[in-house]
Amino acid sequence: MSDMNAKAKTPPTDGSKVAGQVEVVFVKSSQFRVVHADGVWYEGDPHGNIHLIFYNERTAVPQAVVYNMDAQGQPISEAKRVQRGVAERELEFDVVLSFATATQLRVGLERNLKNMQAAIEQSVPESVKQAMKDAIIKGAAKK
Repeated sequence: MSDMNAKAKTPPTDGSKVAGQVEVVFVKSSQFRVVHADGVWYEGDPHGNIHLIFYNERTAVPQAVVYNMDAQGQPISEAKRVQRGVAERELEFDVVLSFATATQLRVGLERNLKNMQAAIEQSVPESVKQAMKDAIIKGAAKK
């Protein structure tokens, strides 16, 4: 992924504008981590920023479980389960973007997705592509 904000300019010495190069070094913060996301919740705020809240989803974990016990004090079966909902959406982190940065992200994502789609299409055999098209046509005919 590229950073659209980095400018490839060196300061001119004679007042003219000269194209050049600039080296940008990437440094991971001590809080850097890789997180899998099942989805993202997004919305704007009153300051014109866009919040991207990434989350994971899973079956709800019980808040408590009550077990039936045998004469020796060993659990033999589950008597009761206290649980909120059937699924949990665990919010991992919130990325706050200005409108300009969100626009740059959109442009970069669109370009990358287009390139990925082209690479996928080139790697899929024609017979598989035809089978996929046939399945789409059959599915549309059933509606």
